[in-house]
Amino acid sequence: MNVMLAKLHEELKGKEKFLQELETTAVEEKRDLSPQEMELATRTKDRIDAIEGQVKVLMRESSLDDEAQQRLAQLAGATVGGPDNTPVQYRSAGEYLHDYIGTIIGEGERRNKATERLRRYHRAASHIVTDNFTGTFPETITGPLINLINTSRPLVTAVGVTPIPGGPTFRRPRLNDPNVATGVAPQVAQKDELVSQPFTLTSEDVSLTTLGGYVNVARQVLDWNVASMDTIVNQLAGRYSYATERAAVTEMALSTSKVTLADTATSDLVIAAIYEAAGKVFTETGALPTTLAAGPLGWARLGSLMTASGVPLFPFLNPVNAQGSMGGPTSFTGNPVGLNLVVTPGIVDKTFWVLNQLGLELYEQVVGQLSVVEPSVLGIQVAYAGYFGEYRPAPNGAVHVAP
Repeated sequence: MNVMLAKLHEELKGKEKFLQELETTAVEEKRDLSPQEMELATRTKDRIDAIEGQVKVLMRESSLDDEAQQRLAQLAGATVGGPDNTPVQYRSAGEYLHDYIGTIIGEGERRNKATERLRRYHRAASHIVTDNFTGTFPETITGPLINLINTSRPLVTAVGVTPIPGGPTFRRPRLNDPNVATGVAPQVAQKDELVSQPFTLTSEDVSLTTLGGYVNVARQVLDWNVASMDTIVNQLAGRYSYATERAAVTEMALSTSKVTLADTATSDLVIAAIYEAAGKVFTETGALPTTLAAGPLGWARLGSLMTASGVPLFPFLNPVNAQGSMGGPTSFTGNPVGLNLVVTPGIVDKTFWVLNQLGLELYEQVVGQLSVVEPSVLGIQVAYAGYFGEYRPAPNGAVHVAP
C-alpha cells in the first residue's frame, strides 16, 4: 500500500512542477497562458485532483494500529525482534526488505520501530549486508521526467494567433491605391473639376495546414506505470508547438527585405543596421517596427556587445543612458533600442528580424487530443493536432538583418 502512495506522491510532485513551469514561462514572457497551455493546465489539474482522491483512500487504509501491523508482519514472515538490547535476526531477505522499505516510506511508530531494528541488526559486524540480497531490491525511478527539448513558441506568442473563421481557406481584404500621391491636387479655379483617381479593394487567400501526429500505446505501458497518459499527450502537444513555431519562422523568412550585417560587426554597426531595418519596415508597412526577433545565438550576440568604453551596450542593471537593456544570462527578456526582443529556437543562426504586426499574421484552431481504444491489440491510439495558417499583410514587411 505504501509503495502505491510513494508512486502517487512522486507523480503529484511532477504535476505540480509542470504547472509551476507553465506559470513561470508565461510570467517571464509577460503574457497570459495560451489556449494550448490552458488546456494542458486543466488536464494536469484534473489529474492532480484524481491523485489526491486516491491518496485519501490509501492513507485511510494504511492507518492500521500498531498491533494490527505487527500481526500482519508476523503472518508475512516479517522481522523477528527481541527486547530492546537483544540482537535482531532476519529469517529471510523478505524480512529485511520489509523493514528497509518501512524506514523509507513508513509512518509514525512503524517507521521508528523499523529504523530501530535495522540499527540493532547492523550493530554486529558479522551480519549479512545488502550485497547478499542482489536482485531483491526494486529499481526506483525518482523525480519528474527529464525533458531537454524546447517546445516553446515565443514568436507565435509575440505575434499572437487569430481564431480561424473557416476552412480550408479564407480571404484577407487588401486596399490597393497606386494613386495615393496623385489622388488629391489643388483646384486651379473655383468651380473647376477636382482631380479624380481610382483605388481598388482586393482579397487574398490564406491557406490552412493541418499539423498533428499520433502514437499507438500498449495498454501495459499505462497499467504498469511505465508512462502516464499525461506524459504521452504532453509530448504530442509539445511536438505540435514545435511545428507551429517553425512554421511561423519559415513564413517570416519568405520576406525578401534585407539589411546586410557581418557576423563580426561592431556594436555601432549593429545599431546602425537595426535602425536601417526599422526604416525599411516603415517603408514597407507604413508603421514603425515593434519586434526584434532572434535565436539563442543572436540573443547571445546582442548581450555581448560592448560600447567603445568597454561597458555592455545593453546592460541588465541600471541601464542609464543605454540604448536598451537585456535580462542577463538568466532571461530572454529585453528591449534593445526600444524593440520587444523575442528569442525563438526556430532561428538557428546569429541573424535578426525586425518587424511589426503587418509583417506576419498567424491563425490557429487547436483540435487537441483525440484517442480511440484498439481492443484487438489491447492498445490506445492517441493523436494531437490543430489547424494553422500564416499570412504576410505586407509581403516584405519583415526585414532580415544578416550577412
